[in-house]
Amino acid sequence: MAAAVLLVAFVLWERRLAEPLLPVGIFRVPTVQAATLAAFLHYAAVIALLFFAPLYMQGVLGYSPFQSGLAMVPMGLTVIVSSTITGRTMARVGQRPFLVYGMPLIGLGVLMWCWTPVDGDYWLNLLPGIIVMSIGQGTTFPALTAAALTGVPQRQHGIAGAVNVTTQQIGSSIGVAALVAV
Repeated sequence: MAAAVLLVAFVLWERRLAEPLLPVGIFRVPTVQAATLAAFLHYAAVIALLFFAPLYMQGVLGYSPFQSGLAMVPMGLTVIVSSTITGRTMARVGQRPFLVYGMPLIGLGVLMWCWTPVDGDYWLNLLPGIIVMSIGQGTTFPALTAAALTGVPQRQHGIAGAVNVTTQQIGSSIGVAALVAV
């Protein structure tokens, strides 16, 4: 309750200033809105999965911490490759296609993990979801970062970037908390 009251007080205070710390008009920019929503959803799904994947591999499948860490290496490699391709292609086609197609890939990858049986197999049940989700991550992350800055005056790029990163952190927290509650 206190946080909500303080947030409202902050917004009201900022609206009075000629040079506000956080100009609320930045949230009216459509690309900032899309990037904020995408960042929230992206990190809610990805970080929640990264929280639970090692627990499943170690607690259920009997992997050691080292083995479960190695099992997640394909995620990083796939993100590197897909984000590199996205970065090179985005200048020609814009960020929208990568947000539109990347987010469902993240969701599909997470959904594939949801179907993993208790006695699942890494190659059959885990790796396909890791790859699909990682392609989605690699295409979405550069696009949501670019979208967060598109349409924003250059002098406000730092603010737009901070809003994007803050939204990522909020999504991470809520995603993990929601799955823990479930």
